[in-house]
Amino acid sequence: MLPLILLAAALPPRPVFHAFVPATPAPITITPDIVDLDGAGRFDFEPDSRAFNVEPPAGGDGLSLTVRLWFDANGKPVSCDVGQSPLPDAAKTGCAQLMRSARFSLFPGMAMPLRRGFVDVEFSFFKNPPGAPAAKQMYAFAYPGYVNTTIDYPPIETPVDQLLKKEDGSFNVSIGIDDYPAIAMRYHLESHSAALLGISRDGQVKTCRPVSTKGLQTAFLDNQTCIYFLRRGHFDFSPGAPIYDGLRYLRKATFWVNPQ
Repeated sequence: MLPLILLAAALPPRPVFHAFVPATPAPITITPDIVDLDGAGRFDFEPDSRAFNVEPPAGGDGLSLTVRLWFDANGKPVSCDVGQSPLPDAAKTGCAQLMRSARFSLFPGMAMPLRRGFVDVEFSFFKNPPGAPAAKQMYAFAYPGYVNTTIDYPPIETPVDQLLKKEDGSFNVSIGIDDYPAIAMRYHLESHSAALLGISRDGQVKTCRPVSTKGLQTAFLDNQTCIYFLRRGHFDFSPGAPIYDGLRYLRKATFWVNPQ
């Protein structure tokens, strides 16, 4: 499942307006109570385009709105914020649908201390160009949070005897330029993302949690870092490294620089 959840076959040109505008457009500190879930798991939603009373302009332009959906620790929606939406009635319709059918589940191994978190969901409305059969289309997809978001994951106190040492071996993971997410390029996201990994004695990465970040709008890349570490990472132990049960921990970081 891709971190960007598209609920349509193809993404049309960017619509006329789309921003979720909070009542107080100030930076947000991400804590266990406010976690940007984008890129951290699977988002499922069943939209009903027939319920929206929106008449977009013809000729390829479109109208769009974004709402913020909050989930509890079990992935069940608990509230939906419409902000200062340019399409208030449609925003309420979108929220009603999301509250009824949306679900979120963390990817296996994502050890985020989640009590509640949010996903921003964009609804876009388009009409076929002049001369084409008259039809309206609606798209809905989740995408990273808005500008001025800062991430401040609380530090984890890990006992020294549970940390892997340099002499214990080396961590290897393959992340290349082709792995830079397309949605991150689209929104010009960059980050220095550090994560705490839980390593089993066979070298497998079993858990991952972002612990620090540098940049704006970086939750998507912080979580994407964990996804790659979980799927591709491996710790190669040195001969004579201590044997242990359970997990030992390792802090690793990735620099995300927009290849464009």
